[in-house]
Amino acid sequence: MKCVLAAIVSGSFLAAVAVGQQTDNRGIHAVPAPKKVVIDGKLDEWDLSGRILICYDLASLRDVYSGEVAMMYDDENLYVGIHWKDPVPMGNSHHPRFMSQRGWAGDCVQLRLRTDRITHATMWYHAESGEPMINLDYGKSMTEPFGGGSTNLFRVEGWKLMGGAEMAFLKDADGRGYVQEIKLPWRLFTVERKYRAGDSFQCGIELLWGEGDWPVHRYADNLDESANNREFFWTAVNAWGK
Repeated sequence: MKCVLAAIVSGSFLAAVAVGQQTDNRGIHAVPAPKKVVIDGKLDEWDLSGRILICYDLASLRDVYSGEVAMMYDDENLYVGIHWKDPVPMGNSHHPRFMSQRGWAGDCVQLRLRTDRITHATMWYHAESGEPMINLDYGKSMTEPFGGGSTNLFRVEGWKLMGGAEMAFLKDADGRGYVQEIKLPWRLFTVERKYRAGDSFQCGIELLWGEGDWPVHRYADNLDESANNREFFWTAVNAWGK
């Protein structure tokens, strides 16, 4: 997947191309943040014109396991907003302080970012403690997706995390979904590169659902134009884009 920093995106919803009944996204537009973004789990101030729908089976799972993903940016941060459909929302049981490498085994999003470095951002809400958590795993090189160390962004206060990151969650009124709103400073997943309107970087998106010690559902989307394999997505660097 190639994430493009757009100057403006027209249209109310960029619909996913479907192969059979699954979405098959090949790009997402991050649009300029129209105003100061308040990380509170509400997307009222967001420009959602670049959002995409991610779902394994549109016919049977659209209202059960799916996510609408939007991105915005400013000079300092990348913003990610996800409206999840989930029968047991915000149910990840992996404690940030003791199981920081297991967040992927429950409700979470994983971004596979390739800017001037590779970063795997695993981001979730711990059900028992109410803590938001971001784990960043870095690649050893631009072709070696792991082995470059990792860092944990624990909660500092409220929705504020270490490193200047912020992440908020808000459950839907019907209890069948939730919003995850993220502020991720550029400096956490770049080395020297500064991104501006018209630039692009690789960013695969992996959505996972589950309350136990293993996901009950998973779907990876936003592939490179030439890629078709969603398996072992975490190591498939070329599947994330060119």
